[in-house]
Amino acid sequence: MPNAALAGSQLDTFHPCEVLRLTQLALEGKLRGQLLLIDDLDCVGEAIDTVLGLGEGRDVLEKLVNASRRGLFALALAGDLANAPMRWCANISQRLYLGVCSDTLADQAGLKRCQQAPNQVGAGVLTLASHWCAAQILLAPVLPTSAANLPASVVDSPASASDLPVNPSDTTTALAAAPVVALPEIVLTCPPWALGLGGDQAQPWCPQLSQGLAIIGPAGSGRSTALARVYDILQATDPTLAQHAIFIDNLDQACPSAINTVETALDAGTPVFATALTSRAANTYSGVLAQLRSLSPLLLLAPGLGEGTQLANVRLTRWLDPHRQHLPGRGLVIASSQITPIQICQNTSPTFAANPQV
Repeated sequence: MPNAALAGSQLDTFHPCEVLRLTQLALEGKLRGQLLLIDDLDCVGEAIDTVLGLGEGRDVLEKLVNASRRGLFALALAGDLANAPMRWCANISQRLYLGVCSDTLADQAGLKRCQQAPNQVGAGVLTLASHWCAAQILLAPVLPTSAANLPASVVDSPASASDLPVNPSDTTTALAAAPVVALPEIVLTCPPWALGLGGDQAQPWCPQLSQGLAIIGPAGSGRSTALARVYDILQATDPTLAQHAIFIDNLDQACPSAINTVETALDAGTPVFATALTSRAANTYSGVLAQLRSLSPLLLLAPGLGEGTQLANVRLTRWLDPHRQHLPGRGLVIASSQITPIQICQNTSPTFAANPQV
């Protein structure tokens, strides 16, 4: 891209879940009329493999090629010459082969030996169906940075370049105009109403709290911080609900009187916000913890560890980031079969610790 700031999303392969999410949006037709750029096919395919399994990355790339031929979006791919003769690339009719300056490289690319380019930077062979010609890449001029000097097609776009979420990267990049932004690993501050940063756009977000919330995760995953953050949110947005709701940390280790209080609250329809260890929640089939899981949305922290995937009742494979298996505060909110990735805000007041509800 001549100006990376004009890109809606920039994702490196160190965030494989977000890269996979971007390809899914494209396949669902939500990038219609947009351009998807994938740099380094091998790296992107391997990143998707880490999430879905060996060989799945190539299948996703093939689906992208076929979807672009149906007009769902525009697609540009960059990769090694060894990818050129592969089956999944067969439907790509327009190609630019760079660095094909010998018979050996022409054979590797699947070209005729007469289809060669000079041995110089940017020189290549452009093919379209049965036609071909020599080509030379030129450096594009730098686009003006001020909106006043931008072309009308850019100025009249729905969002200005400065408004689009961008995660700059010097490595493998997947670009598209639909915003998919990688969640940060630490969120120090958020608006008073937000549980953390969540969703495709990594914006301040909070689930519906009127039905309570079960916060499940292994030791050190940030369960207590998440519970304190929920308490702060309700104090700021709905003090009446905060006063009547039940908050309890480590429900799986609670005393009998606390368990009776929670059971009474659930029977009366009072919202309950509680935490528990993943191992104990997954192996509890009756009692207040099992009842809370069935009635309330679920915040699953470190979902890829232990028995976390058993708690969701839905397949979580494409949401599990292999690089961030035990990142404190990173989790999934599961409510009504809707799954939202989230990074919990660390900023909590000491009010809840000093005045617990249970």
